[in-house]
Amino acid sequence: MIRRALLIAAVVLAWSGQAHAQSATASINLNGRVLAGTCTAQDINFTLPDIRADEVAASQNSIGPIHDVELVLTNCSGVGVVAMTFSGRPHVNDVGLWHNTAPNPAPGVAISLRRKTPDDRIENGTRWAYVVYGSTFRFPMTVSYFRVNNDAPRQGGVAAAITVTLAFQ
Repeated sequence: MIRRALLIAAVVLAWSGQAHAQSATASINLNGRVLAGTCTAQDINFTLPDIRADEVAASQNSIGPIHDVELVLTNCSGVGVVAMTFSGRPHVNDVGLWHNTAPNPAPGVAISLRRKTPDDRIENGTRWAYVVYGSTFRFPMTVSYFRVNNDAPRQGGVAAAITVTLAFQ
């Protein structure tokens, strides 16, 4: 009986001691985002075939053959629409062409980049949106040398760097 009384006294003392204890609070902060799906973009590295300046007729604007290139997006998951915005350095006399940024540029020559179907110029700031079906999306384009300023093309390099910014919805 003494044991029981001591046990009850110990429990009462322990409980009453907790009633006078300090209290504290803690916060739980939860953060996250729900993202649109995504695709993997593959860079396009294309070298136009060499062309001789003396082979270009004075009346031609597009110089030499037109070549097909394709922007390919793979591993698309959770993507319904892709919006593409093209940016780079436009030609100073024709913003629908891309400036020749080669180290020793061929005078009178720029680069033409076009959407294949329908045939539209792709210029700095062009933005298009397309529905994505499945896990792969292909955007066919054409590229060619282009004569500018009514100048006869002369020897030199030709290069352009174009960035495509992709937004997925």
